[in-house]
Amino acid sequence: MEGKIYLDTRESQKRKSGFPVICDLHNRKRLQFSLKLNFTREDWDFEKELPLNDKRKQLIIKRKKGLLADLITKSIDDSNITLAYVKEVLTGNTNSNDKVLSFYDFVDELVAKQKKLLDDNGVQKKGNAGVYRNTAK
Repeated sequence: MEGKIYLDTRESQKRKSGFPVICDLHNRKRLQFSLKLNFTREDWDFEKELPLNDKRKQLIIKRKKGLLADLITKSIDDSNITLAYVKEVLTGNTNSNDKVLSFYDFVDELVAKQKKLLDDNGVQKKGNAGVYRNTAK
């Protein structure tokens, strides 16, 4: 996976408040999205790919660039890091598909995980699973 964050200065992308800051990702497929920040050409340093005068927005973009670099590095080993996941992380839209669990459902999942654990000798560790089950009762 590869990606970069830059100011899109194409005239077709011009907004009232300037040009959008775009994240461009590609990994066989391509995904481009706006980071919801706009700057004029005069307010942008094209060598550093950062705003010139706004320190707060400089920090925001630097943080997103660091996060992007970290996710790209992790994507080498982790196939769960997709283009859509990177977009969610960078835009802050964590539309998590995590289901809301009741306490008892959580305990049931925890007990199931504990029963699958093995100690150093390859023996199942059921002790904690039993303790968790009794606590829930």
